[in-house]
Amino acid sequence: MKALIYHTIHGYVGGIERYIHKVGTLLKKEGWILYGLFEEKVENSGDFGDIYTEVYFGNENNTQLLVDTFYALEIDVVFIHKSNNITLLSAINKNFFTIMTIHDHDYYCFRKHKYFPIRRINCPLPMNKMYCTLCSLCVEKNPAKKLGFSLINGKEKIELSDEVKDADATIVLSKYMMRNLDLNKWNMDRVYRIYPIHQVTDEQAPKKAYQANYLFVGQLIKGKGVDILIEACRKLKHDFTLKIVGQGNDYDNINNLIRLYGLSKKIEMVGWVDNVDDYYAQADLVIVPSRWQEPFGLIGIEAFSRSVPVVGFDVGGISEWLHHKENGYLVKKKNPESLAEALEYVHNNPDILDKWGKNGYAYVKQNYCEKCFLKAIKIILQKAKVKF
Repeated sequence: MKALIYHTIHGYVGGIERYIHKVGTLLKKEGWILYGLFEEKVENSGDFGDIYTEVYFGNENNTQLLVDTFYALEIDVVFIHKSNNITLLSAINKNFFTIMTIHDHDYYCFRKHKYFPIRRINCPLPMNKMYCTLCSLCVEKNPAKKLGFSLINGKEKIELSDEVKDADATIVLSKYMMRNLDLNKWNMDRVYRIYPIHQVTDEQAPKKAYQANYLFVGQLIKGKGVDILIEACRKLKHDFTLKIVGQGNDYDNINNLIRLYGLSKKIEMVGWVDNVDDYYAQADLVIVPSRWQEPFGLIGIEAFSRSVPVVGFDVGGISEWLHHKENGYLVKKKNPESLAEALEYVHNNPDILDKWGKNGYAYVKQNYCEKCFLKAIKIILQKAKVKF
């Protein structure tokens, strides 16, 4: 079986790229021959490209050459993750069997965040050119530009969305995302919910003494709500430590808040790390304070696989895996006060953490296995009569 994996970025940036590498590693282990197609490369590429027989970089100028090359390679299926290139995406869709994975809100929200910009209230509406234009004011953040933003072309946004809908099959990771696609008029007969792969060891991590060690892992952007977490930390009555692992454009703002509130001795900004295992091993809780509607929230599954419970806001797809007082604490009200109350509850009831950690571990082991993922992919290919 020969597969092409198409994504915007070659290298590790966030959860999407880790997901892509896990899927590719599994397929290669199963005997698939993999090729990679990307639009740009980042510095933190690491072992990201090791699974591919050959890696290609595409643009409007070499689209036909790439299509001819992939024909000659006899590609059976193309797994598409994200694309910003309508010309290239259209050519791939027209010439090959394609499976698109929708990881976030990019294809049905002009601003990509699915919440209103001023009050930061989550948006429940489908994409519409008129009110999406008003909401976005036709601008989006773009660090590459001198002014820090660029103009949004609404017509191109809608054309890209329509092209994404033309994939032969679409994968989402949660029921919440299925509802979003249905709201935005995807053909739901071709949409499949498939949980991501996350293998766990045969033995879960041993119980450790509670020390109020908290952990955040993720991109440091407004949508991830780290500023809300800092606000909650200043309200805590108990002693604690918090390690913030990640990088992003909200780094300086978060660092300033920590200093402003006098929390520098309790909160450490770790930055980017290649391996977070040591941080999970020390953590009593992983905190997911997202203000945006998380399409899924892979970080929670990573925590559970290491027997670490999660405290997180009830946004987007998080409630699909974070089960209140079973494997963590689901915070209904998305504010610092409610998050602080949840952390105080855990601190006052530390014995529950071992049970929550065991439940989280068992949940991942049962639902996120390699066999489960392969079985689901096989169903898609069989329905399309693609030889597996």
